[in-house]
Amino acid sequence: MNIEIERKFLVKKIPSDIEQTIYIQQYYLSNNKNMVQRLRIFNKKEAIMSFKQKTSNLAKYEFEYKIPLEDANKMIEIINVPFIIKKRHIIYVDSIKWEVDEFLGQNLGLIIAEVELKHEKQMINSPNWIDSEVTDNSSYYNYNLALKPYILW
Repeated sequence: MNIEIERKFLVKKIPSDIEQTIYIQQYYLSNNKNMVQRLRIFNKKEAIMSFKQKTSNLAKYEFEYKIPLEDANKMIEIINVPFIIKKRHIIYVDSIKWEVDEFLGQNLGLIIAEVELKHEKQMINSPNWIDSEVTDNSSYYNYNLALKPYILW
């Protein structure tokens, strides 16, 4: 079991010091008032089923399980559910890992950085490519972007 403590920020421009880039397809299988279930495919090579608790604070339970890629592809073929696609750029600033999501498809043009914290009061220095914090703005949650894409705003 993993507890995720995360903050989200809009990004002015993608920084150049990228360590790694991952292509992510993210499908939302179910959503209720307590939890969202998603299926993610990374670089068309690995699939993970995850369950993420919905809360109003920074800390959330997150459960993740690898599944066979063939199974994931079959599920996607069968179901018609909301999804997003994005490139995730991994960047380290002051030994802190930043995940910069460059959205594609219907969310093209949107760039959001996420940083996972060790505790809710952890202080971070925002890099100069960060614009404004959107942690508390649910419009920027991936599930909501799947339902109401950025290009429709």
